[in-house]
Amino acid sequence: MNVSSHQYERFGAWLRANTLGRVTLSFAEIEQITGAKLPASALSYSAWWSNSVSHPLARVWLEAGWEVPSEGLQWTRKEITLVRRRSEEARSAGSSHAHQIDLADDVVHEPGARIAVSDDWHDLLPGARRVPIEPERDAAGNIRRFQPQNNYERRAETPLNRYGHGSFCRFRVPSDIKRAGVYLIVTDGRLAYVGECQDFSQRFNAGYGQISPKDCYKGGQETNCRINQLILRCAESGWQTGVHFIETPHRFALETALIQTHHPPWNR
Repeated sequence: MNVSSHQYERFGAWLRANTLGRVTLSFAEIEQITGAKLPASALSYSAWWSNSVSHPLARVWLEAGWEVPSEGLQWTRKEITLVRRRSEEARSAGSSHAHQIDLADDVVHEPGARIAVSDDWHDLLPGARRVPIEPERDAAGNIRRFQPQNNYERRAETPLNRYGHGSFCRFRVPSDIKRAGVYLIVTDGRLAYVGECQDFSQRFNAGYGQISPKDCYKGGQETNCRINQLILRCAESGWQTGVHFIETPHRFALETALIQTHHPPWNR
């Protein structure tokens, strides 16, 4: 069986009890600690192991005071190295007006730097690039709906994931924003989702905005399906949706700080 949230917590407890400052574990050893198999996406996508609170196991190790340093993932050997965060107290430091996170090895040339996030996420917008999210429409102005799951060659023997059912929309962002950073999805004037990316244009044009047949099935990109369906639902409700992109080398730390400060409803 796959790992449940309760079993992920076993890994968090194991890390909290560990007295070392650095550990290297194989994926198989992590499965032994949790008592269950990792999901297929963990074995197929290296991004699953990034320091992002959007990923369930990463959220556990970050909350336990650990993180993956630069080059901590040895993909070919299926191993990961975790180190204690340099300043765990930074997780709860700051006044009521800011939330601070220790960047540690997130930026190698600035070890130990910190990032502060205002309680008002609008403060970040002057330095961000806003891109509207507009699903494709037909000649009559109706949103076009797609069912890519019907085109998957292995659909007879592969189950759909939790969000693989139903219809999806298609949308694109400009293809020239090939930069790393953090993005804020805002709908109806409210912050809905925060994420990080290595390439903003690719993240949306080959991810959220273009659901592939494989994405809909177990082992595919479940988050892409979920976010796309939420954007479709907002568009059908007449809400305006856009994304604000903030270019930064501190993307993991900024994403964590924003999510922990603002608790966007689409982040889980």
